[in-house]
Amino acid sequence: MPALWRKRNVFACCLAQINEAFLTNVIWSFLPFLISDLGVESESLGTYVGGIATCYFLAQFCSSSIWGWLSDKFGRRPTVIAGSLGASICTVAFGLSQSYIFALVARSLCGALNGNIGIVKTYIAEVTNEKTVNEGFALLSLSWGLGCISAPALGGFLSQPATKYPDTFAGTFLETYPYLVPCLLSGVVGVTSSLVSLFCLDETPPFLAMQGKKTKRSYQAVKASSRAESTVEDPPESSAVEIELPRLDPKMETKLEQEHLTQGVISSDADRDGTPEVQPARFAWVTPVTLWTSTVYGILAANWTIL
Repeated sequence: MPALWRKRNVFACCLAQINEAFLTNVIWSFLPFLISDLGVESESLGTYVGGIATCYFLAQFCSSSIWGWLSDKFGRRPTVIAGSLGASICTVAFGLSQSYIFALVARSLCGALNGNIGIVKTYIAEVTNEKTVNEGFALLSLSWGLGCISAPALGGFLSQPATKYPDTFAGTFLETYPYLVPCLLSGVVGVTSSLVSLFCLDETPPFLAMQGKKTKRSYQAVKASSRAESTVEDPPESSAVEIELPRLDPKMETKLEQEHLTQGVISSDADRDGTPEVQPARFAWVTPVTLWTSTVYGILAANWTIL
């Protein structure tokens, strides 16, 4: 039997499942009366009630994959806690509705945050083995049924307390918000589920192993990168790019040589092999100018040929 297959983990999962079922079904017994009190005419009552019922499951359908991705990224435990707490707050907000739009938005947010059904089942699947998996999912089904049975009964019993018990609740805020008490009860169940998950629910070994593998791969990648950087030799100095400059006309070459002689760049005395003696001090500024001029001339000549 796995180490995490303990009573407190099972209890936390079952309570989260009860919370999911409770906040899903708590409104069905008083929803038509709430919509009627919001000013909807009886001829359109079915349409507006259907809109509230549909938006919850539609939002839940759209957010299920997102909650699954969050549980894979941050863990099963934090997503169960966040989902239970967020859905409970939205259920309480639904009990404070004074307009149809507010009720629609609150119920939609409740459905979007109610993503613990799949996560809790994943948790049970990850902490059980072949001998205990049947017991785990049986307890989840039992918890869901308990929430579905108790929620509508308590929702109908606790709604409109000022009308049912005028001597006690007449003139109080419960007369302004006649459907707040069952929603508050659902919020209490959700907060209790979040606290129990916070203190009793452990993270699953498969998720911890997956995170450990990611950390190990990241560490190995950084280590390999550091080792590669330490062994890389300094890149060789870039060799000068040999540019084949266009050959000048002999007359122009003679003219340039005469100009150089006049400016003192090349001395009139020649070496034994006939090569003119270059004066290094003055040649320093001649080299870039000559290369730049020759490059520009080559570019212009090439463009003129293409044109």
